Amino acid sequence: MRSNNKLLKFKLFSRFAYFRTRFSFKGIDTYPLPTPSTVIGLLYNACGRKWNGEVFGISIQGYFENSMEDFRWHRVVEFDGKRSKEKDEKDKYVLHLPLLINLEVLIHIKSLNTDTLEYFLDGLVKPKNFLRLGEFPTIVLEAKYVECDSREVEFLLLPYDAWVPEDINKSFTRGSKGIYFKLPTFWFDVSKPRDFIYRGYYYHTKGSLFHGGSLLYDEEGMPVWV
Repeated sequence: MRSNNKLLKFKLFSRFAYFRTRFSFKGIDTYPLPTPSTVIGLLYNACGRKWNGEVFGISIQGYFENSMEDFRWHRVVEFDGKRSKEKDEKDKYVLHLPLLINLEVLIHIKSLNTDTLEYFLDGLVKPKNFLRLGEFPTIVLEAKYVECDSREVEFLLLPYDAWVPEDINKSFTRGSKGIYFKLPTFWFDVSKPRDFIYRGYYYHTKGSLFHGGSLLYDEEGMPVWV
């Protein structure tokens, strides 16, 4: 039985990545980091089983070296399948695809259910399926347990870009304002895939300043946004 001050910590790396925003259609916009739902999906894919209603905290931070714009042909598809060659050519257009290059993501998982953490660790060390962040191959750089403790924050410069939950962001008396997003997290119900619960997060870039609050830190000195 592991103590409640244990976290599962792991790093992911993807040569390319994009995370399509909620309302992008003909043009694609990407989030700067994977959303909680993307990480949840990767974890259960690694374990080789489906989500069964488990709830846990996720801290997501990371960075990418650069970005580029890729181009793909896209074609409008009709449900009845009755299309002429002329209509196909007319409805075909170039789709602009923003790609993040050399994305590294640091993730902490916090849960009172130790069995869930054990499943995730086993899956990350020996994945049951090919892992992807979005559509691109992803590798696990390391996965391990770490201790954590709560500390008063007098002065913190973010070591990575980070998704900061809305309640944590508001608990600091001073600091970076960040950019507000509503991000998909867990499903409302296990029987309704992709019907997500959306929660508020602030996106902060590396070097952003926080002080006047309290925060979890792991034993290696990294802030934990959960």
